[in-house]
Amino acid sequence: MVFFNVGKADAAFVKPPGSPGLMIDAGMRTPYFDAASSILIPYFERLGIYALDGILISHPQTDHMGGVLSLIQRAAPRRLWWNPVAARSSLLEEILIESHCSAVQILPADRTRPPVRIGNAILRFLNPPGGEIRNGQFFGNLNNASVVCRLEYGSISFLFTGDIEHEAEEELLASGMPLRASVLKVAHHGCKSSTSASFLEAVRPRIAVISCDDYPGRPCPDAEVRRRLRAVGADILWTGRDGAVTMQTDGERLTARIGRGKRHILVEGTG
Repeated sequence: MVFFNVGKADAAFVKPPGSPGLMIDAGMRTPYFDAASSILIPYFERLGIYALDGILISHPQTDHMGGVLSLIQRAAPRRLWWNPVAARSSLLEEILIESHCSAVQILPADRTRPPVRIGNAILRFLNPPGGEIRNGQFFGNLNNASVVCRLEYGSISFLFTGDIEHEAEEELLASGMPLRASVLKVAHHGCKSSTSASFLEAVRPRIAVISCDDYPGRPCPDAEVRRRLRAVGADILWTGRDGAVTMQTDGERLTARIGRGKRHILVEGTG
């Protein structure tokens, strides 16, 4: 598992045994920068990866789906998962058209779907369907339509939360979905609108990864969010401060190392 340093954006890659790999979000795209072309595709080429099991878009905002178009064109994914919502943009339309043209299977990602096998790992979608979110009282913005998924390999698990905010966290808590995880990808880049104390009590991560840049006067990651993470015993890894975060696991023990410095974390399986 690699959490890339892509600024205030999300991009994570996981390669379980028996799979060419899954990309969860793909960083930012602007007229001057494409995280996929600049960071992700060179990484894949260096490792000799020229195809993917799939790409998962947590929600259709540019800091999460920005690099997806380039990845579809260069990394030949078999499947594209997202939680269909009414919100549309020109980039999203380009991604969907390119997926159709490239014979990429476009699939909804929500809790009504059965778990997906990614090599020897299991991917479970925990969020409600997009249509249900649009009509639900807790739907306040597109962030709350994020795909929330749990990747399980042996007794090690990873929880990806997109940009969900407190309303969506409360819905997940009430749903009874399995939230406990060894590693939490912290929602919304560590902003104060997410990562409530009650949500963290359910997840109880050993490692929390914040995907966000680091600059003076930044609003994220919020100091109170970091305090809450430390209160549940989580080691915080922050891409803007620590660089890319790389994790390896055999399903029982997990090790994490950072791109800057010598920090090394060992975690025993927590389910």
